Formats: sequence, C-alpha cells, structure tokens
Amino acid sequence: FTIIAYWLLRDLTAGLLITYIVVLFSFIYYCSLIFYVLEVNANPLVHNFWDCLWYSCMTATTAGCSIQAVTTVGKVISVLLALAGMMLLPVFTVYLTNIIRTGHLTEQETATEQQGQDG
Repeated sequence: FTIIAYWLLRDLTAGLLITYIVVLFSFIYYCSLIFYVLEVNANPLVHNFWDCLWYSCMTATTAGCSIQAVTTVGKVISVLLALAGMMLLPVFTVYLTNIIRTGHLTEQETATEQQGQDG
C-alpha cells in the first residue's frame, strides 16, 4: 500500500486529484447513509440504501433523480450534495486539461529539438 500511495502522490497534481476523489466519494457515501436513515421510513420512494446512493450520485452531478427528499435534513443534504458536486467535479476537468496541455507541450518541445538537430 505504501508503494502505491507513494507512486500516486509523488506528483503534486495527482496527489491533489486523489485527495479530491476521496473527499468527494466519502462525502457522497456518508450523505447517502444519512439520507437513508432519515428518509427510509418517511419517503415512499426510498426502498433500500442503493436508492439513496443513486440519489446522492445523481444530486452531486446535478443530473437530478426521481427521488425527492421529504424531510428537512434530507433537503439540506440535497443542497450540500449539489454544492459539493459543483465545487469538486470541475477539478477533474482541470486535471485532464493539465495532462493534455503537458503532453502537447512535450510534443512541441520534442519537435523543436528535432528541428534544431536536423538544421
């Protein structure tokens, strides 16, 4: 485990991405648990934990879900999940853009070096 953690965290950007992934998935999981405990008896649309996990994932991605929160705390969780998704999901886009940009710059540098050696 230590070797894998070192390999993943040796690059600061990769370390931050992994941290964001762990935070986002942990937040979604714990919100699902809380939502399940509060809504399972009060909400006829909630039948099991997987319904709550699906609801939390869909709310975090702001795609929406057929399940509506009934309790006050459930509604607060819905807002917190949407806010967390809007704040943390764009990090993946930035990370992928950084990878593509870095790869493109490396290709340009290689092409420039080859032109310098040929000329």
